[in-house]
Amino acid sequence: MMIPISALVNKDHGTRDNDIPPDSSGELQKISQDLDETLGDDWEVKLLESVEGVTAPACRKMLHQIGINNHVVEPLALLDQACGPGITAGEVQRIVTADVLEKSNIVSADCSAQMVAACQKRASRLEWKGKCDARVLDAQQSHLPAESFSHVTMNLGFHVIPDAEAALKGDCPPFSLR
Repeated sequence: MMIPISALVNKDHGTRDNDIPPDSSGELQKISQDLDETLGDDWEVKLLESVEGVTAPACRKMLHQIGINNHVVEPLALLDQACGPGITAGEVQRIVTADVLEKSNIVSADCSAQMVAACQKRASRLEWKGKCDARVLDAQQSHLPAESFSHVTMNLGFHVIPDAEAALKGDCPPFSLR
């Protein structure tokens, strides 16, 4: 069943809720820039501990719903938007077999350089398999080639994206809700 994106989001504000102004992406960047002051030098560890407990269960369900599991045999070309410290990429590493991961390309993207750095450190520390890249990108305008990924995910980020509809266009193949 195809659902038009316009039925899921409000075009004026990018959300179903008019509480978030269209220019809130600057505020998101400021919050992440203040992490060192707020949580201290070990903010990444504190963030990962709290975020993983909350978001990993939702992430596992999302991955299951889009067919990413231990039965995947084809390499993935995954873009994870609003990646934060890399919860989705970490779950993919945990779930998908090593031989498939070795041939896969996983791009973790976030508007926050601090989150991208945390994801990169986590990938290195846990020795993620395959081609894993973390980079600063705006989910609303990634400038990546259209439909260049087999899967595009965003675990819990749509509620803070000022223009959620823009985040769904361009990077991902046409989708349907099952």
